[in-house]
Amino acid sequence: MIVGSRWEGTSKERTWRPRGQGRPYDPHEGIVWERGEGVYLWASDGRRYLDCISGYSANNLGHAHPELVRVVSQQAARGAHFPGNESEIRHRLERELSARMQMQLRGARAQKQDSELGVWLSTTGARAIEVAWKIAYATRSGGVVRFDLGYHGRSLGASLLSDTRRSGLVEDWIKDEPNGVQTIPFPRGSGEETLDGACDRSLQLFERLIDRDSHRLSMLLIEPAIGARGYYFAPPWYYCKLVELARQAGLLVISDEIQMGLGRLGGWSGAMAAGWLPDMWVFGKSLGGGLVPISAVVGSQRCLDAMDPQLESETFAGHPFSCAIACKVLELLGDSSIITCSQRMHEGLRRRLVEFLPVESVIGSGSASAIDFAAIDSFDVARDWACRYVLAARELGVLLHLTGPNRDRVAIIPPLVISESEMDEIQNVLRTAWEAIQRKEGETDVFE
Repeated sequence: MIVGSRWEGTSKERTWRPRGQGRPYDPHEGIVWERGEGVYLWASDGRRYLDCISGYSANNLGHAHPELVRVVSQQAARGAHFPGNESEIRHRLERELSARMQMQLRGARAQKQDSELGVWLSTTGARAIEVAWKIAYATRSGGVVRFDLGYHGRSLGASLLSDTRRSGLVEDWIKDEPNGVQTIPFPRGSGEETLDGACDRSLQLFERLIDRDSHRLSMLLIEPAIGARGYYFAPPWYYCKLVELARQAGLLVISDEIQMGLGRLGGWSGAMAAGWLPDMWVFGKSLGGGLVPISAVVGSQRCLDAMDPQLESETFAGHPFSCAIACKVLELLGDSSIITCSQRMHEGLRRRLVEFLPVESVIGSGSASAIDFAAIDSFDVARDWACRYVLAARELGVLLHLTGPNRDRVAIIPPLVISESEMDEIQNVLRTAWEAIQRKEGETDVFE
């Protein structure tokens, strides 16, 4: 259990919640939030915090963006849900998302698709992953290859594909179907193994896997960078070779960009920004502007047409309320200065961090930055220091994200709309928090 000043801003009348909804690993658990505006959040005790979590990228455009708030009011007055969810605003979203991705493909000079891009709208990221899985299976039946650190949601289906604790039912399924879901290690250099060495080892394992089982495999499901499981990054050449091997074996490649797409890695698509092209992209989180759950599978029309009618439906998939918000999100992100300015500020942030942190501990790409405390100290100590650091930054008014399989990494992911002065505030707090935990070294551990 994490202890410390973790209960400030809590409600005086706390409601009962099922034990399974708890977040005992989260230093910020227990804080009750009152409101948000721009890059700031206010707790119920009145304290203001600069948000460097951004709803795990759901709030890439910040909180209560005035143009999104206006769309909410306008669309709610017109209608939020129609029979079959057929609406002009839905058609507009499908057209715009397809057109913008086509434009990105042309800009990347990617190989021509076998047909125009299409869009399959869904609600949550996990549901969109399941839709992409169904489409891949309808195209070519077989199992799935995923990263060991991959995270694609906690619904029953998505849990099969994720590095997350599973229910007994799911574990039994994996025992009965040993070739249904297979894993390859995401490269992460540690100890005597370099990152390039870890990349080579991962590719060799994948080659052996497809040599043995390619006839029983359907798709390769990967993230352009590991998000939820700790913010790990691999070089573009690794992804290009991985995708090449998958294509040679006839596997479909799905890029899960739910957390790391739509600007977070420096482009609309993290995959294309790194120079590789999947068969399907899955977007979510920030597509709804932090206001509504909406997700989308994007791929060639031929690919998306592989699934027969009546095999997939959702009551709120493509409903006009969420589509109107998503259209405005695309319009705002279409202002390329938002993405490029945020990326430039993160590059500056990482340069400032290495002024007082070991170079190997500062990692990131695009507008995703992180500190790896395992590169600073030993396994158990790194976990303790990472939590201390998050708590120290919070005392100074900045919310950081404690992450990683061992909770020894700290992610810094403010909204993309952050200003220069706000980024300066973050940089100053990060340095001060580092100095604070060094002064307090030797005090009682923050973990009982």
